[in-house]
Amino acid sequence: MAGGRVIWFERGHYPTYIGFCPSERAWRSEMRKLQALDEPYPQSDAKCTRFGTGDKTVVLITMSERMDDGCPIGRAALLVHEAVHAWQYVREDIGTIFAVCVCGHLVEHPPNGG
Repeated sequence: MAGGRVIWFERGHYPTYIGFCPSERAWRSEMRKLQALDEPYPQSDAKCTRFGTGDKTVVLITMSERMDDGCPIGRAALLVHEAVHAWQYVREDIGTIFAVCVCGHLVEHPPNGG
């Protein structure tokens, strides 16, 4: 599974960038781009890591290379589990953006002519 670069998912209308990071080499390369050089490569079998970089949120899903020889069903289950975490982060970001938009609207258009 080891690859040299992150595989990005189509973002659509969502505010969050989600990528699959297939190797430690790809992780180090992406950390340079995100200016997060102090972030260590995850040591767990699989992990979903979120970064806030300026005006965007980036979520990277990693799977340890030691899982390459494991059960394919187990690997798929780990990826699904981490994808659920990624979706939770997207939902949090959507909620934050929605709250900011509502607050901005209320400031510009107070209820009852306030």
